[in-house]
Amino acid sequence: MNSKVFARCTLISLLLALPTPVLLFWLLNTGETPLLAIKSTDALFALEGVVQAYLKVSSLLFLILLLANLSFYWLSPHLALPMQEIDQRETGTVKWFDANKGFGFITRDQGGDVFVHFRAIRGTGYKLLAEGQRVYFTVSTNDKGLQADDVSLVK
Repeated sequence: MNSKVFARCTLISLLLALPTPVLLFWLLNTGETPLLAIKSTDALFALEGVVQAYLKVSSLLFLILLLANLSFYWLSPHLALPMQEIDQRETGTVKWFDANKGFGFITRDQGGDVFVHFRAIRGTGYKLLAEGQRVYFTVSTNDKGLQADDVSLVK
């Protein structure tokens, strides 16, 4: 997990945990909520003080939310397409691509042309290659010859 994801999960947990004890205290004392059954918090406030109770509740809630956020990140499927290492992929230049027909050709850096179909282009939405674009791709052989697969733009 990268540091940005961890920082985001921590920030979300803090923003949710810090105001919660105040809101809970307010809801319990206004009498306008079904939470009146949890009146045992009065003893907690009387015995240990408001500051200690606030710190305990917000710390516990922070830990619960942080673990929930992190586990949600770890357990959720990632939408990244299976990607071959860039080192194993070839590079080339788009010779031409007809958007209406959905296919074109890529000139390999090693020489020769390879057929490319729009389904082989990575990404979502309208898939289009422009003449002269540099691309990464793998080459496979089908009954009609060489075909580019897993095509992505060189950045």
